[in-house]
Amino acid sequence: MPEAMTTTTSTSAPAASASASSSSSSSFNPFKRRAQQKEGPSSSATEGGGTSRKFQRARTTQPPRSPDRPRNRAGSATATTGMSYQPADTPQRSTPAPRAAAAAATTTTTTTTTPVPLPLPRRTPTPPPPPSSSSSDPITQAHSSLTALQTQLDHLSAHFDLNPSTLYFSPPSTSNADPILPFVPQNASYHSYIEDLTRLLLKLDGIDSNGDQGVRQRRRGLVAAIERQLESVEAIKKGEWERRQKVQQELSDRKSKVDELMRGFRGGGEPATTSR
Repeated sequence: MPEAMTTTTSTSAPAASASASSSSSSSFNPFKRRAQQKEGPSSSATEGGGTSRKFQRARTTQPPRSPDRPRNRAGSATATTGMSYQPADTPQRSTPAPRAAAAAATTTTTTTTTPVPLPLPRRTPTPPPPPSSSSSDPITQAHSSLTALQTQLDHLSAHFDLNPSTLYFSPPSTSNADPILPFVPQNASYHSYIEDLTRLLLKLDGIDSNGDQGVRQRRRGLVAAIERQLESVEAIKKGEWERRQKVQQELSDRKSKVDELMRGFRGGGEPATTSR
């Protein structure tokens, strides 16, 4: 019994060495190892003893490599995790850290050229005009104001157009009362002229003579001229009113004479002769 065990061990030693050499050689050749795994255990390993079975058991417990994942020593192999394989002699590429990238981004500054504003020309202030003797003298100013008022009066009197026949009179309360011209469109020209002349009088009152006789005489002359214009307008109004009253009186007299003649014919007597 012991002799048989020794022979089995001695005979299985070369087979184990052969299987070990075949397994070591199969690690370098993946295609040969896949073929051996498909064919099953070798005859030398089955004929041997427990040693070859141990190697066979250890060899069968290793997970088989998938045939669709080729392996290349010189290149890169894609694993199931998606990581890229690089050989040991190839230096790995280091990706810059986010902070380093941010620091590099901050160090890169863009140079922009800002336009330099041109200096504006200095404006030389214009000196004020020297005070003239005419503007500072109050007497000269008074004469200038009187000349302007005289021009306005001449313009108003030249452009004043009043047609007395278009005036509208409101009936007075009594026969001896002054005629009244109400504010109606027919009397607009009359009222506007009276208002303009009144404004000229107010402006004349604001001019101070400062004791100068020439200014006083001119101012009195202008006041008299304005008053004459006002009197002429009032004369036109009164003349038109008197004319209309006279016409009205003649019409009433004629009407009374006609009524008297009609009463004479109705009574059968001779009509009274009327003197013309």
